[in-house]
Amino acid sequence: MKNILAIDTATKLLGVTIQVGIKKYNNQINEGFTHSENLLPMISDLLLKAGISISDLDLLVCTRGPGSFTGLRIGMSTLKGISLGAGIPLVTVPTLDLYAYSKSKFIGVVLPIIDARKRSFYTAIFRNGIRESDNLDINSDEISLLMENEEKILLTGIDANILYEKLNDNSKFDIDSEYERSYSEELTTLGLEYYNKYGSDALGQGPVYIRKSEAELMLQKKRSE
Repeated sequence: MKNILAIDTATKLLGVTIQVGIKKYNNQINEGFTHSENLLPMISDLLLKAGISISDLDLLVCTRGPGSFTGLRIGMSTLKGISLGAGIPLVTVPTLDLYAYSKSKFIGVVLPIIDARKRSFYTAIFRNGIRESDNLDINSDEISLLMENEEKILLTGIDANILYEKLNDNSKFDIDSEYERSYSEELTTLGLEYYNKYGSDALGQGPVYIRKSEAELMLQKKRSE
């Protein structure tokens, strides 16, 4: 499998990578949640730079969540459309696993961080490259309590600094020096690993959400009135 398109739309930082053989073409935009406007032009631009077309792709990869409700839907629906139209297999990768992936050799605990708003963060516990917890939706105090017996803790992911600044005592927490970047380059590698291990996603696979969206909460409230 030589040609891979990978996109990460889970956060405000939109990342796209196309891998052709061993060469990777990357682009990222951090303009807030403007993914619906920027995603397709970014894909087209990278295809042009890579000198290939959609029909030359062998695998499509995107993040499945947790993350932004709208961002995840945009990313997954875009690649599902390409997958169905061009007959290219699609695989989705858990967002937190992707963010922890590049730090799998870190000796200690790695916490990939996504700002979940409402004073909470999406995270999961990874130790020495192995996931030890389910996806978590917790605040900074709960994270401190969870980590009280740990000695080496590395925060990574696009929103690592937001959590770091909210911790009452961050003395034993370190921040990945490259946290504020696109992780789509690693997504080509991890996506291929997932495909080789699990195969392509089922047609009905949807994004993974930890909590209900604002629209769902409003609808639930109206129904209960």
